[in-house]
Amino acid sequence: MDGRELFKFAVTKLPETARALCEQTKTRLEDIDWFLAHQANARINDYVRQQLGVPPAKLPSNIERFGNTSAGTLPILIDEQMRGGQLKHGDLCMLLALGAGVHWGCALVRW
Repeated sequence: MDGRELFKFAVTKLPETARALCEQTKTRLEDIDWFLAHQANARINDYVRQQLGVPPAKLPSNIERFGNTSAGTLPILIDEQMRGGQLKHGDLCMLLALGAGVHWGCALVRW
């Protein structure tokens, strides 16, 4: 798939899906402690964060250190947040992912 088209797709579908999940679960974006996103592209994550109105501190990144680690990106990011003491018991997290074959989705998880 064309990189430019994938970017457009990602920055449209991920915010749409996040908002739909919040609407479905009656959760306000402001009530979510962490937005943990697949680390495929920092520009995609930054754009999605801006579209959702999420402060930079709530959407951590490790892509600058590891690059795109494919299916391992979310588990690695979660582990880093837990070891660093940022992710705590009771925190509400939105997991956002976009993967091979252009699959995408979001999930709410309470730690």
